[in-house]
Amino acid sequence: MEDLPAEAQEVMEFGMTMQKFPGHVELPISSKLTEKHIDKVLDLAKDDSDKDYKANLWDMGMRISIFFMAIGLFVFLTFFLVKRTKHYIWIW
Repeated sequence: MEDLPAEAQEVMEFGMTMQKFPGHVELPISSKLTEKHIDKVLDLAKDDSDKDYKANLWDMGMRISIFFMAIGLFVFLTFFLVKRTKHYIWIW
């Protein structure tokens, strides 16, 4: 371990001292969490998921409408320009 740089030695020493404490170390905040907190987090996640679903439906609807408008514009321009250029086409 003496061959390691000083920073790596500190990390190794810290890891070895942490191994001396067996079992689970409980965080102070985890003892303060109640079922109300968990229920609120789950409700917020559900609301967020519902909003994402509605936003995705809106985006899909907009993409489909833009796609059909582009097809309609293409068909309109095709027929409009064909009618204008019929006079210039020579039929053999």
